[in-house]
Amino acid sequence: MSLLLRLLALIGLLWTGKQALKQATSILRPHAHNNEESTSRKDDDEIVKDPVCLMYIPKSLAIQKTFNQKTWYFCSEECADKFKEQQTE
Repeated sequence: MSLLLRLLALIGLLWTGKQALKQATSILRPHAHNNEESTSRKDDDEIVKDPVCLMYIPKSLAIQKTFNQKTWYFCSEECADKFKEQQTE
């Protein structure tokens, strides 16, 4: 009986460790996609390009600004500010 309890405790510990590692990985690398995440991600999440730093980002995560009646997408407020400065020069 003692061996069975030890085995169950070990399985529980391993499962808990796996869950903790999975959680830590998702915090440290929020944009990394595993099979579960890629199937649950919206298929219509378009990728857009920041016109300042030329970085590609998902539209749902981009910062959206309108200049001269055109919508632009940026990776950060800093890039949006730089773009605005370039447009006023």
